[in-house]
This record gives sequence, structure tokens and C-alpha cells, in this order.
Amino acid sequence: MNCENTGLSKSNLEVMFHKHFSNGTAAIRGSTPLREGQHYWEIKMTTGVYGTDMMVGFGTEAVNLQSAANKFTSLLGLDSESWGYSYTGNLIHNGVKRKISQSFGHGVVIGIHLDMWLGRMSVFRNGKFLGVGFSSGIRGKEIYPMACSTAARTGMRIVRSSSFPTSLQFMCCQVLRNSLPADKDVSESIFIPPGLKLFLINNLDWLLRPYSPKEVSGTVTKLRKRGVRCEPKGGCSEMKRARSDVTDQKN
Repeated sequence: MNCENTGLSKSNLEVMFHKHFSNGTAAIRGSTPLREGQHYWEIKMTTGVYGTDMMVGFGTEAVNLQSAANKFTSLLGLDSESWGYSYTGNLIHNGVKRKISQSFGHGVVIGIHLDMWLGRMSVFRNGKFLGVGFSSGIRGKEIYPMACSTAARTGMRIVRSSSFPTSLQFMCCQVLRNSLPADKDVSESIFIPPGLKLFLINNLDWLLRPYSPKEVSGTVTKLRKRGVRCEPKGGCSEMKRARSDVTDQKN
């Protein structure tokens, strides 16, 4: 393993995969497990997005991040211990792919809400809710945020992360979001005391803001939910180098 070919910077919030060349799939894993409660993080594509695959997602400690060091593959979601969202718009788990969106590229921000209470993961793209990605096999496990790339000189950066306990307040916000039309901002559609409104906007804006139903595919249209606050500390805000070499060569 060539650990010098993939590097972390900016307090471990930014990664550059395959700094020089690529001959396989490089991956990184968060340093702190997510066991319970609500977790939300956003990752921005800081370079061009291309190659066999570039993915964000999560998995258990059992995932072997070095297994694809010398081959180009969609690493996250190959087995039952990982779940991935590909730049091609596919969700992948246990080797099964499901299309949820169009492909994405440079500058796009992908949001992931991991609800460990219900064992569900939801996907956002540039603030727009795409749908519930996965709803089985997650609950009760220790989960780590992950990302991978097969393409040379490609980067990602965590721009937001938060974790908090499941609460009645959060569940009420979910109910409000699901009850109002998709094009309505929850914080502007009903009366909320000023102090509470400011708190919710600062912490759950990604859940309360409007989103376009056209971006939600098929049956996931009705599954509008998720929540988490914005307070980057520990949890998924730190990414740990776990696999630093290889991916779709680009000299």
C-alpha cells in the first residue's frame, strides 16, 4: 500500500485521492463510530468527478478498504457491511445497484442523514432531498462514514457535520416536513416562536427547507424525512486515512 499517494489536509476534513497516479481504488474511513442517534454530514466534490467510480457512504469496521487496491471498482456497497452512493447516481449495497438520481460532478455537495434510531439513511444533493437510500441492516451496528475514488487527483471535503440524540423535537420536525408540500419551507409556513425558529434554522435547515419533488425518484417520493444539527465536532468530521493509493489513472 502506497500511503503517500492519498493525503488528508485541512484538519483531516479534505482528502486528495491518488495524488500522482492511480492503479486501483483508494478509500478512507471516519475515525469515530456512529452508534445511535441522528447524524448528518455534507461532502463537497472539490475536483472533477470521473472514472470507474467516486463514492460517499458508510460501513462497519469489517469493511476491508484495501481489498480493491489494485482494481477499479465501486468499493462501497460491494458487500453487506457497506452502503454507498455513486457519482453515477446509483445507490449500492450488497452488490445491488439502484438508481436514485442523475450523475453529479465538480462542486456538488452531497448530504447524508444517518438515522441510527430507525436504521435508515437518506440522501441530499445541493440541499435537495433525493429520498431514503437504505433502510435495512444498519440498526444496531457501529457505522463509520467512508468515501472512495478510483480516479487520479480527485478530491472531496467535509463542509458540515453534526450528531445529536433522537428527540421529540426532532421527530416533530420530521412530521411537519412530511405534512407540508415539498415546495414549502417549514420555518416560513407555520408560526414558530422567534427563539425556537432561529434555533431550528441554525440546526435543522437542511430538513425544513423546501425541495423539488422532481428530484425524488419513484416510490421514495413519500419518504421525505431526516434531520440533524450543524455542529462539527468529532463524529464524522474527522476522516482517517485508511487506504491511500490507486485509482483510474490520469497522468
